[in-house]
Amino acid sequence: MANKRGIIVSGKRFFLLVLLIFSSYFLFNKITGIDMRWTQVSSEFMKGNDTQSYGPGDFRIRGEKMVSMRLAKPKITFKKQTAEELANWDQPLETTEPWMKSSSEILNRMNVTFHAGSISNSTQTFHEYAQSSAWWLSPDWKTIYLSTGWLDYHLEPEDFPDNQVPQITKLWRSTDYGHSWEQLTWPEQQNISSMRFINEQEGYLIGWGPRIWRTKNGGKYWHEIQVPVQVKDLQQPRKRFDLVALGKDNALYLAFVPIIGTGLSSEIWRLKWGEETSELIFSVPGNKVDDIFADANGKVYVFTHAGPKYEERNQISTLYQWDGEELNAIHSFPKGMLGYAIYQTPVNKHLLVQGPDYASILPKDWAALSKDGGKTWRTDTNSSAQGGYYDDVTGTDWRVSGYSLYKREIP
Repeated sequence: MANKRGIIVSGKRFFLLVLLIFSSYFLFNKITGIDMRWTQVSSEFMKGNDTQSYGPGDFRIRGEKMVSMRLAKPKITFKKQTAEELANWDQPLETTEPWMKSSSEILNRMNVTFHAGSISNSTQTFHEYAQSSAWWLSPDWKTIYLSTGWLDYHLEPEDFPDNQVPQITKLWRSTDYGHSWEQLTWPEQQNISSMRFINEQEGYLIGWGPRIWRTKNGGKYWHEIQVPVQVKDLQQPRKRFDLVALGKDNALYLAFVPIIGTGLSSEIWRLKWGEETSELIFSVPGNKVDDIFADANGKVYVFTHAGPKYEERNQISTLYQWDGEELNAIHSFPKGMLGYAIYQTPVNKHLLVQGPDYASILPKDWAALSKDGGKTWRTDTNSSAQGGYYDDVTGTDWRVSGYSLYKREIP
């Protein structure tokens, strides 16, 4: 009887707890006018249209249109085995092709593919062997820039003067929504790590060194911009910026830790459009930069993390705001909740941050929304997704789990 009564009490407590959670959840929705629940859009998103890779890739959706860039290793298959062979656990599985046993061959056969179409039906329109890639999609979706970088992993680094195997870099462009592609003229030895464009004619390419190039005519001509000397390291010819972001003010923001200095202190530099040199605008002592957002008026938000190296569970993310004169810490999130993106929602101008939750036993993703400039936050946690992004034009948040596509509106 006692046990039975105890079970009944536990059940009531559980029911009250669930009721409290749902009451708080719907109260928040009522107050903010924002529903953070996900709606399933498809259960077969990007399924079966590419045998070489799994997952949605880096996708974008607008209405029913969908495009996606995938970077993946080749598919490894194994020969069928008899029951007797399967029972012999000491014998390794035999691949169907000899090259599948070689790690160098597998890396050499990594590929970049591009898919265009709709949520329910897309086709592969591009394929190139590469181990790295970057891409940019114009606001009207008509123009796409895509770079690919390929290394020959059969070559030995010691055979080259700088102990670096040369990378073959290619630059491509599509002007018909990704259905056909043309290769642009680009020096293959110059790496492209990221792209930041204002429109289909004007933008930047950023590569190893680090180096920056700017175009004003759709990639017909590229002009190199000098980077701050504080970021250059002759011992690291393939060094990158910690972060590069294009603000709503059309300025390029650069984040890095100077090679000369004491301790960890990230510097934020700004390169205004049309200018030849960048300027140091502020530093964030003791922190590494994860993302930067600048609004049309030049107000800058910086998402950073600090803590023991390689111990994500014990690191702390902090959101800062720079108003042109002072840098102020807005909010620090609990340990392990690291951020990789900050947005301003298009309609309500709320702050939205997203990232992985390393404090959780199981992999999780989290998002936090503030409607009062960062004073208070509503945090939502979900299981780790295979892909997703927030569209700061439409206010739609997308995520993919398995082959299931979900969305929610955060305007």
